[in-house]
Amino acid sequence: MARTAITFVRLTRMAFTPDPTPTVLDSVAGNYVLNDGATFLRLNNTALVARTVSVEVPEDVDANLPVTSRTFTLSAGQVGMTGIFPREIYGSQLLVDVSGAGVQAVANSIR
Repeated sequence: MARTAITFVRLTRMAFTPDPTPTVLDSVAGNYVLNDGATFLRLNNTALVARTVSVEVPEDVDANLPVTSRTFTLSAGQVGMTGIFPREIYGSQLLVDVSGAGVQAVANSIR
């Protein structure tokens, strides 16, 4: 099953950027989004329970240190942001997984 794309919006100081419709994260197939090195995620947990969101680390860090993901725990109803994700660690695509239903995301970049 293919991963679902997360809505991506590049921010600029030259214009107002309205909030786009967020992507509901797929707890079965996972999600992905472009990573330009300045990408960050805005997350909204609409579930009544805590959820875990993980961003995969595709390769070993520092040549041999096996790190599989960066994990964030969102309490019920929590809204927040996280990032940025350096390309040399996370790659040109962020692979995002969620522990259950009810989490929405938008990816933004400041580049």
